[in-house]
Amino acid sequence: TALLFVGRAGSSISAELGLMRATDQITALGLMAIDPVAKTVAPRFWAAVLCVPLLTGFFISLAITAGWFEAVHVIGIDAGTFWQTMKDSVDFHDDFLVAFIKAAIFGGVSALVASYVGFHAEPTIEGTSVATTRAVVNASLLVLMFNFVLSALLFRS
Repeated sequence: TALLFVGRAGSSISAELGLMRATDQITALGLMAIDPVAKTVAPRFWAAVLCVPLLTGFFISLAITAGWFEAVHVIGIDAGTFWQTMKDSVDFHDDFLVAFIKAAIFGGVSALVASYVGFHAEPTIEGTSVATTRAVVNASLLVLMFNFVLSALLFRS
């Protein structure tokens, strides 16, 4: 989910802030005594922290529904057996809570990286396109690194 978010929303955040830099909108905010970071970065950060876990929940529910459909309608397993096995196999803390915590962290990291790269892009159209690519690559790598670290920390037995 986080990598999809990085590719779609992270590139958009970086491009938007890069174009704001290229057209001097960020400078104009500073001249009006408005903190550009508070007006441009903070809302995107909090939106990502809230929305990536929502997307994760949506994707999890779709995966469970697809698994139910496959098990019951294609393979022919009894629906009660499927749900009992789900109940026995899935632990709320180890599966859902950790997934939502990781999703919130990934969303925040993705938004911060995309915002930073877009905010500090070279103030040209070419600089904006380079910043957009750099934001997606850097945020994707950070999400993968954070996934490794968080999995090691949160799934300790």
